[in-house]
Amino acid sequence: MGMARTRNGPTPAELALLGMLADGPAHPYSLDSKLRSGFASAEVAFSSIYAALDRLEKLGLVTSRPDAGARGKARRVYRLTPGGRNALRASARQALASPLAGARPNDLGIAMLPLMARADALAAVGEARKALGELRRDVPADEEAPYPQGALALHRSILLAAEERFYTELEKLVQRSHPDRSRKRAEDESAE
Repeated sequence: MGMARTRNGPTPAELALLGMLADGPAHPYSLDSKLRSGFASAEVAFSSIYAALDRLEKLGLVTSRPDAGARGKARRVYRLTPGGRNALRASARQALASPLAGARPNDLGIAMLPLMARADALAAVGEARKALGELRRDVPADEEAPYPQGALALHRSILLAAEERFYTELEKLVQRSHPDRSRKRAEDESAE
């Protein structure tokens, strides 16, 4: 996920960091650990956490201080400012009100289907279905989990199920409608 600033507020990665800081002051290491444990779906490299926190601090949304109890190189402790809390509330509301929109990573592959042999298209669809099955096994659909984690698990589970259904239907469409270019391609290549 890119760290580019959006016109409407913090990036998804920055919003995730602000949300974690709403629980109280934290070190970048603990923020990274929380992200890895599934706090939010924002993908943030550890090195990007520092850059994002620096930007948030320059914007006045967080403040930091050295951790007095740390040995060796002083670690910094970050906390939300009142302005950061307000920006977090506004950005979280905007994020919740924004359903999926825009291009998805597989849209380009779907648009390029006519360039593929039927066997290649079906193989790619099979790979996607396998990957989705593995993802679904890793995402608990536990509506009984504490709120809002249960809502997040439910959302991920439903989206993965919808994506699986799409690939099932795409496989049928490719089998039914995709021209078998493998024979034509072999003929074209032998003519060259």
